[in-house]
Amino acid sequence: MVTEPYVYEGKMIVEQTYPIVIGGKFLGIAGVDRSLGDITSFTEQIKKRESVDILLISRSGRFISSTIPKQAELITKEVKNTIYVQVFDAFLKDFKKPSFELATDPADGDKYYYASAPIPTGTWMVILRKLEADITAPIRQNMIYNIALAAFGLMAVILLSTWTTRSITRRVQRAVTAADTVASGNLSVTVSLDDASSDEIGLLMRSLKKMSESLRYKMRILDSISTGDYSIEVAPQTEQDTLGQSLAKMVVSLRQVVDHAERIAQGDYSQNLTPRSSSDQLSISLNSMTSALSEARDTLEQRVQERTDELTEYTQQLESRSAELQRLTEESQTLAAEESSLTELSTRLQGKLMVSEVAGRALASIAGFLEAPVGALYSLEDDGKLHRCASQALPPEAESLEVFGIGTGSVGQVARSRRMAVARPGDAALAVTFGFGKVAARQVVSCPLVASDTLTGIIELCLFDELSKQQSRWLNKATEITATAMRFAQETHERELAEERTRLILESSGEGLFGLNAEVRATFVNPAACKILGYPSRDLIGQSVHALIHHSHADGSPYPPEECPMRAAFTEGVVTTIDNEVLWHKDGPTIPVEYTATPIVKEDAIVGAVISFRDIAERKAAEEAMKAAKEIAEAASQSKADFLANMSHEIRTPMNAIIGMAHLALRTELDPKQKDYLEKVQSSGKHLLGIINDILDFSKIEAGKLNVETVDFDLDKVLDNLANLIGDKASAAGLELIFDVDPDLPRDLQGDPLRLGQVLINYANNAIKFTEKGEIVVRADSSYPKC
Repeated sequence: MVTEPYVYEGKMIVEQTYPIVIGGKFLGIAGVDRSLGDITSFTEQIKKRESVDILLISRSGRFISSTIPKQAELITKEVKNTIYVQVFDAFLKDFKKPSFELATDPADGDKYYYASAPIPTGTWMVILRKLEADITAPIRQNMIYNIALAAFGLMAVILLSTWTTRSITRRVQRAVTAADTVASGNLSVTVSLDDASSDEIGLLMRSLKKMSESLRYKMRILDSISTGDYSIEVAPQTEQDTLGQSLAKMVVSLRQVVDHAERIAQGDYSQNLTPRSSSDQLSISLNSMTSALSEARDTLEQRVQERTDELTEYTQQLESRSAELQRLTEESQTLAAEESSLTELSTRLQGKLMVSEVAGRALASIAGFLEAPVGALYSLEDDGKLHRCASQALPPEAESLEVFGIGTGSVGQVARSRRMAVARPGDAALAVTFGFGKVAARQVVSCPLVASDTLTGIIELCLFDELSKQQSRWLNKATEITATAMRFAQETHERELAEERTRLILESSGEGLFGLNAEVRATFVNPAACKILGYPSRDLIGQSVHALIHHSHADGSPYPPEECPMRAAFTEGVVTTIDNEVLWHKDGPTIPVEYTATPIVKEDAIVGAVISFRDIAERKAAEEAMKAAKEIAEAASQSKADFLANMSHEIRTPMNAIIGMAHLALRTELDPKQKDYLEKVQSSGKHLLGIINDILDFSKIEAGKLNVETVDFDLDKVLDNLANLIGDKASAAGLELIFDVDPDLPRDLQGDPLRLGQVLINYANNAIKFTEKGEIVVRADSSYPKC
C-alpha cells in the first residue's frame, strides 16, 4: 500500500507499506519512505533512456511525478484541478484497467499517445506519453520498404508456405509450445523437442533446447544472487553469450559492492568503486556515500577534537571557578566572622557607659579578636592630652606612662597624624612578660580613634604575628565603632555635666526662669521664679502660665492670650523683650517685670520657649527719681542758657563800642607806640568778642538753636585772621608758627568761615598751650578724603 504525499522534515514524501506475514501469522508492517524528488529523478532517468514522458497518479487522483515540461505546476495537485482533466478522465475511471488513446495535449496543442497501467505494488497509475510523430514516422518508412519486399516475395512465400506448412506445422507447434513456455517464464518445466533431425526445424529445436538450458542455468544464478550469494562463479557459454557475460559482470560488480560495503562498515573510506558506465548509479551513489561518510568522519573527528578541547578548557575553567568559589567561600566565612565580631563589639559598647567602661570593653574585644597579648587605650581629655583609660597585660616599666601629649611618643605622633602606625621592633627591643618568661613581639600597631573627623583617642596593640590585610580592614572598622562609642560616652558625660551646670545656674540665678512647651504650659521653673511669683514649682509645672500669672493688665483689665507677647516666640519664632507689663503674685498683688521670650528651635521647628524675667519695681522707682532729677537739671540748664544769652548780649554791646572806638582812634594821627597800643586793644577786644560768641554758641548748642551757614569765603582771609590772633601768643611762647598751604588747593570755598575760624583758633590755642618748644604747623591740602 502506498500513502498519499505528505510533508516530512521539509520534504514531500510518500510511504509504501507491506504486511509482514510469516507462517500465516501477521507480525507487523514494513514501510519505506521515498521523497517525491527521488521518484521524479528516477522517472527522469527513464525518460532520457526511453524518450518517453512518465506521469504517476495516486489513488486519490493527484500527480505524484511528472516528466513533462510543466511538472512543477502538477506535482501533488489533483488531476481534476489541472488542464489535463479531460485527457485523463477516461484513465481515472478505473485505475486497475490499462488504457490507450491518442489525445491532444492542452498545454502545447500537439497530439500524443497516452498509455496507462496500474502499478502492482499499490493503487497508483502510471501513464506513458509519446509524441504521435515520434511513433508514426518510423512506421511509415518501414511500411514502404515492407510493401516493396512483400510485392516481390509474396508469391514465393505463398507457394513455399503452402508446400512446407504441412511438413513443419507439427514440429513448429512443438517449438511454439516450448517458446511459449520459455516466454512465460516457466523454466522449471522440461519440454520434449525433436532435435535429432538435421534440418532447420531440428536446428531450431536444438537451439530452443540450448536456450532453455542456458536460461535455467542463468535463473539459478539469479536465484543465488537474489538470496545474497555472490560467491557463485559465472562462466559464459560462448563469446557471444552476452547475457552470461552480463551476469558475470553483475556478479563481479556485486562482489565489489559487497567488499566496498564491508570496507565502509570497517571505517575504510579510502577506496572508491570504478563505475562501469555513466549510468552505473549504484557505483556512483556508493562512491558519493563513501565521500560523504569520509567527510562526515573527518568532520566528526574534528568536532570531537573541538569538543574535547572545549571540555578540557571548560574543565580548567571549572577547576579555576571551583578554586575561586572556595576562596570566596573562605572569604565569606571570614567576613561573616568579622562582621559577627564587629556586631558583638557594637552591642557591647551600647548603653549608658562611662568612657573608661567603653575603653575597657573595646580593648578586650579588639585584643581578643587579633590575639594581641598586650594593649592599651588612651582617651583624649579636655586638657588636650591622651590619658590611658584601659590596659591589658602592661609590663611593669609601662605603668608610669599614663599621659602623652600630642606629638609625644608613638601614641602622640599617631594622634597628630591620625594615621595607623605599624612598628616592627627587634627580637629584644620589646618583650612581653609571661609567667614563664618574656617573648619578643613581632609588631606594634597604633591606631587613631576618629569619629566624624574628631579624634577621641588612640589604641595601641602588641602582636606576635604580623597584621594581615583582612585584620587591618577589621581593625579600621573596629576603631570606628570604638571611636563613635567613646565620643558618645564623652558627649553623654559632657551633657550630664552641662545639665548639672545648667541646673546649678538656674537654681542660683537671680532672674526668674521658666520654660514653656508648644501648649504654653510650664515645663520647668527655677527657684528665683517661684520666689518672685509666690508659687511652689509643683503648682506651676504643667499648668497654663498665662492663666496663672499673666491673665490681666496692670489696671485689672483682662489680657487675651492671643495678644500676649510671649506667644510671639511660638507663632513668629522671634525673641521678644517687654518691660512695661506686670505679672500677678499668688497672693494677688502685681509685680512690674521686664521679661524676654526666646523660642526653642529643634530641627527647624519651634518646640517651646524660655521666659526670663526680673522684678523691676526698684528700677521703676529709680527711673521715676531720675525723671524728676532730669526735669530739675533741664530747668537749671535752661536758666543757665538764658543767663548766658543775656550776659553775652550785655557784654557784647560795650565790647563792640570798645572795638569801634579803637578803630576810630586808629584812624587819627598817632605815634607808633600809641598806634600799637590801640591795635592791641582792638585785637584783644575782637578776641574777647569771639570768646563771648563761643559762650553764646555753647548755649545755642545746648538749646538746640545753633545754625551753620553755607556762604562763599576766601580761605586766605580765614588763615590771616588766625595768624593775627595767635601769632603774638606763639611768639611769646618761643614757638614758630608755620602755615603750609597746598598751592593747588582752591582758595575760593563754600562753608561757614566763622565756625571754621573758631575751630582753627581752638586747635591752635591748644597746640600753643601743650607745646614747649619747636614749631606749630597749620597744614591745608586736598590729600584727606572728602566728608
